[in-house]
Amino acid sequence: MQIDFSNTVVTRLFLLLICSALAACVTHVGENKWPPSLPDRKVFVENWQIQRDAGTNDSSLDNHLVWIRRFYEGSVLYPIGWNQMSDSVLESLDTQRERQALRPRLRELGLAISIEWAQNNAHRKINSSAIAVWGGALRTAVEENQQFIFVEKIEQDVANLLNGNLKSSEIVRERYYPPQDYDNF
Repeated sequence: MQIDFSNTVVTRLFLLLICSALAACVTHVGENKWPPSLPDRKVFVENWQIQRDAGTNDSSLDNHLVWIRRFYEGSVLYPIGWNQMSDSVLESLDTQRERQALRPRLRELGLAISIEWAQNNAHRKINSSAIAVWGGALRTAVEENQQFIFVEKIEQDVANLLNGNLKSSEIVRERYYPPQDYDNF
């Protein structure tokens, strides 16, 4: 079957079909589709509004929420999101008491990082490179049984990034572990 695209009606129908198919691929993060495994959507909406009013976030709410979901759930480029990373860290601890002590800290850390990271590149103080460094170093912390020490270091660095006392470019692997403590693969 051959389609004659010289016909204007056929061309318009074809373009409409293509546009409809592409629209179906768009991720919509409305209230009804917000995953229960993420913190309350309201927290992110309120922070987006504050950032927007301050002029530090000019992206749409939907776009902002897509980035929040990518942080927590992972993406094609970073398949392990914060939820999976946090679960792995908690599972690596020996006792329920340790897990209960670290869980709220990881939750608060995830909120602080994701809210800042989901802003436009020009405004955010936490970039993707920093998140990747923390993810890799956190795996090393688990191997070294230094989960609490490392989480405290990230908490301090996030606070310093947000208050302007540290730059994202200073978040490198060597800040947390000397080169010989990890491999390059």
